[in-house]
Amino acid sequence: MAKNKDDLKSLSQIFRDEISFVVPDYQRGYSWSKDKQLEDLWEDLENMPENSHHYTGMFTFCKDDEDDNKYIIVDGQQRMTTLIILINELLKRIDGGIPNGSTVEEYKKKYLYKKPYGAIYTVYKFYYSKDDPSDIFFKTKILEQPCTEAIPTNTLYTHNLLDAKEYFSEKIKDYTQEQLIALFKKVTERLKFNEYLIEDDNEVYVTFETMNNRGKELSTLELLKNRLIYLSTLYSFLQPDNQTSAKNAEELRKSINNVWKTIYQYLGKSTKKKLNDDSFLRDHWIMYFRYDRKTSMVFKDDLLSKTFTAKRLLSNQLTIEEINRYVMSLQTSIVNWFNINCPIESELDETEKTWLTRLNRVGIGSFKPLLMAAYCKKDDSKMVELLKACERFRFLTFAVSGRRSNTADYHFYTLAHDFYEQQKLFEVLIDEINGQTNYWLDINSFIISAVDRYQKREGFYSWSGLRYFLYEYERHIQEGTMDKDQKVNWETFENNQANKISIEHIYPQSPTDNYWTTRFVSDKDKNLTHSLGNLLLLSIAKNSEQQNYSFDKKKETTRNERGEITHHGYDTGSYSEIEVSKNNEWLPSSIIERGKVLINFLKTHWEINHVFTDEEINKLLNISEDQPTLEIDHVSDQPDWVEESSEEQL
Repeated sequence: MAKNKDDLKSLSQIFRDEISFVVPDYQRGYSWSKDKQLEDLWEDLENMPENSHHYTGMFTFCKDDEDDNKYIIVDGQQRMTTLIILINELLKRIDGGIPNGSTVEEYKKKYLYKKPYGAIYTVYKFYYSKDDPSDIFFKTKILEQPCTEAIPTNTLYTHNLLDAKEYFSEKIKDYTQEQLIALFKKVTERLKFNEYLIEDDNEVYVTFETMNNRGKELSTLELLKNRLIYLSTLYSFLQPDNQTSAKNAEELRKSINNVWKTIYQYLGKSTKKKLNDDSFLRDHWIMYFRYDRKTSMVFKDDLLSKTFTAKRLLSNQLTIEEINRYVMSLQTSIVNWFNINCPIESELDETEKTWLTRLNRVGIGSFKPLLMAAYCKKDDSKMVELLKACERFRFLTFAVSGRRSNTADYHFYTLAHDFYEQQKLFEVLIDEINGQTNYWLDINSFIISAVDRYQKREGFYSWSGLRYFLYEYERHIQEGTMDKDQKVNWETFENNQANKISIEHIYPQSPTDNYWTTRFVSDKDKNLTHSLGNLLLLSIAKNSEQQNYSFDKKKETTRNERGEITHHGYDTGSYSEIEVSKNNEWLPSSIIERGKVLINFLKTHWEINHVFTDEEINKLLNISEDQPTLEIDHVSDQPDWVEESSEEQL
């Protein structure tokens, strides 16, 4: 049983003798952030009264099977990691040692690392399991110790480690020696903890169940892992004399630990995007179990209170084979889920990366479970076609038709499970998605919304789909040039800068230059300000006041005597800018003509089976009745997938 030591202990008491502490590979990496947990800890330290103690939480350890002096951190690794980082930063700045205490070198041996007498290697008091990318990073970048091993690629977890180091370094940079010593004593002697030592591996999981019942905050992923291992332990108890059952339970525990190691690895693999435990489990739950509207937001309750319960196992309603099948599905799915969310960092085919990236930009939404199922049953010849169908649905249903954000969620969630279980053909799946797009597409709503925005003097500038639309048009022009150099990064839109714009009104919103006041005279001309054809994607975010320049100045790049660019003009900008720069003038008719080109691109690129009338074009582009309109090409051939949809298809 776990030994409950009621007396609270300080770090100086917990870090004793030859004991070392290791974070097991199946646990998630370091996830504390400076704007929440680190700030809370710092406030506790700052507000701690003199000569007082502060209860800081609990550490739960389990002895390693092969080394009694190695303690596996079952619970409390985030807290311990943080304190070790702070201790390291303090000892770097404390001169000599602590009055009436020990030297800095002795404290390093106690809390951080040491070299045994005559040895050329270093023994660490706290570390990660060997295969964890955080291990080498922690030793070299946090503790700043030399290492001959290659430093692995940064992950979200290693980024968090570095954030913590920089946070504490900044906090204590101006501290006096007295302040440094006082803080060191607070951390090592006056913070108090409960220490639990579990001597039987199986009881680790029982302990987690108990901690959860007492309100201990654990992620759903952590709770699920320990619940499944707990069930495997119960399974071995059901048939104590059956060697096969005991072996099955042991193998299942190993599988669960290995799978969770893989899950945490992929959750922390991206350096650009924070991946959420619960989002993965929910998407997998939707795919693996039949989706039910009534339980759409309670997947945790379904997994822990209904599906994987001791009662079901003990009553033979849940078998060890079912648990193992679920665990193996998680193993495969986390890789696919990572690729779907972070295609640029994946090892997928380049074309798949491109379409998944597009889908992430427009919003994957309810397609994640379905795509995860598709990648589990992957057909290389059909994946790109499937991704195109998903992207088309997302853009036309939400950006163009303005449907509610949960439109067709239920349909695609149930389709994900059916496809995963029933081996549906990819052709059938693609037809389903295209049929849904056809059903929900509403051009009339698109036109009405545009008119409404013009009345609010916003026009297409406030259209939710504008950035993605103009970015796709930019790519379309690039493909026509056969040039492989990309001139616009999507990140331009994501990194909003004060007083900077990434989409420009060619004819400005506040036209003061003589060029504009002499060319846009009437109200019908000025009404084209927010028309689609007047909005231009920029390769480089510019100061907003530059929008008021004349067209001649806007389109020409200027350089100083050293050849350095002093003004980025359209002629050296994005492919869209270069296209516009070829105009000698920018007149009301220029806006109308370009607007018609963009509407035609909308039709052809997303295969919209609708013939826009002159009246509809006028409304979309805010063209007055007495302004001439131009003919616009339309898609004359109806796509193969277009057919009448019915309520039953939903």
